[in-house]
Amino acid sequence: MFSLLLQASPAVRALGGTPADLSHLAGFAEYAQEQTEVFSGVRLLDDLSFSLVLKKDKVPFFYEKSFLLVDPYPMAVLAPDAQVVDTEDGAKLEPALTAELLQQTILDPVSGYLVRPVPGSGPYKLTSYNAEAGEAVFEVNPHFLGNHEGRKPAIPSIKFIHASGDAALKGLQNGSIDIIHKLVDGKLINQGMKLDKVNTAPYARRGFAFFAFDAQSGIASSKAVRRAFAYLVDSAKIAQEYTQGFGWPVYGDYGFGHWAIAEAAGLKAIADLPTEDGKSFAAFDELPFNHYDVHLSRAAALLAGDGWTYNADGEAYKAGQIRHRKTDQGLEPLTLSWLQIDGSKLAQVAQNVIEETCKRAGIQLNVTKVSQQEFFNSYYGNEPKGYDLYLLASNFGQAYDPYYMFMNSKSKAYSLGQAEENLLALAEALRQTPEGDNALFVERFMAYQKEYNEVLPTVPVYSNIYVDLYRNNIYNYRPAVHNSAAVAILYATR
Repeated sequence: MFSLLLQASPAVRALGGTPADLSHLAGFAEYAQEQTEVFSGVRLLDDLSFSLVLKKDKVPFFYEKSFLLVDPYPMAVLAPDAQVVDTEDGAKLEPALTAELLQQTILDPVSGYLVRPVPGSGPYKLTSYNAEAGEAVFEVNPHFLGNHEGRKPAIPSIKFIHASGDAALKGLQNGSIDIIHKLVDGKLINQGMKLDKVNTAPYARRGFAFFAFDAQSGIASSKAVRRAFAYLVDSAKIAQEYTQGFGWPVYGDYGFGHWAIAEAAGLKAIADLPTEDGKSFAAFDELPFNHYDVHLSRAAALLAGDGWTYNADGEAYKAGQIRHRKTDQGLEPLTLSWLQIDGSKLAQVAQNVIEETCKRAGIQLNVTKVSQQEFFNSYYGNEPKGYDLYLLASNFGQAYDPYYMFMNSKSKAYSLGQAEENLLALAEALRQTPEGDNALFVERFMAYQKEYNEVLPTVPVYSNIYVDLYRNNIYNYRPAVHNSAAVAILYATR
């Protein structure tokens, strides 16, 4: 109960954070916007039970049971003087949360819950954390009663470390590292597979890499520009150079690990190592999507139709020049400001691939490299501002809901929802599929993907096969069967 009241609290916004989106619950907006101190859709029934009231317009929802997922947070740590009080109008906290309190209990750099999440509620408890070294140590939580199958961890302690590719492989070889999780780089995968006493665990990614645009304003708000750009991106080459055959182009808002796209392609799942020639992904290639194979004349036609027909002097554009269009403020150059994460291998590979085609099409790319934190600050609409293009990879949650992304995400990649009514309507129909009707969900999923393929809120690049490498003294480690490393490790033994 406390975690719901905390996540929706206006104190989180006052602290500079974003309250969790609990808009499926009655009374969320009023509580989050400080119109009332009670959360009407959350009721405390007794010491061991509570109720949630869903808004009528939020159901049906295909992943309706996800509304029941509530991660607990320790009230005694985050708000030691507070208590949950139930009233006839809803639940509330007394005393109410304040930004000053959360600044201390959550954000304190030494003792705050953000850097020292103790106690925890899962199978393991954190015992030490070194932010500078990128290491965290966990031990079995004696209070964990088991998961839904009664499973408790068999490995007494776990140490997570952050290691570069070469250092990780060296650690795997000498036994100081037991598991490397979610390898993407095909070169590292191939090197790791040659090591003695090492097993592989491949599984399809429920996510993809994509070019995102600032589509809220400026050049990339034009669908023609986005589609023209798609015709300049050699996705197969980027995938091949970066993943060495473990990735392949995708053409919509999906990854190979999503059950609905696999079912539409007539597959159960990809759980084997793929072939470098792409035959492993042939069934996905046959789905009815425009592949946007590199095509300079189509890109040129789209740009010309969008008004990009002039050079810097206002004369007719010619090959080798930068395209311009006429606006009320004068001539505007077709320049895409590309923000990259400094040191990103994927960004460098992609830049090497698309620079020449963009130049030939009359598009100028201006690249700026920043830290990862600055990159995501900009991507989510904060500083630094003024960038048109981002390249990143993202994974979908278990409850795939693009309507939620369009309507609630602050990320620039999904800012087209209101403008593209048909895409938004298809995303809404998808989420409103009755729970359990898988056939209807796949049908609506494909209708949405076809429209996405046309509108291109993002330009999809590739999805891939993840590979975990692990020592052969680790048993029953099966990430392909479980939804996360946290669940997989719960079943593993050594």
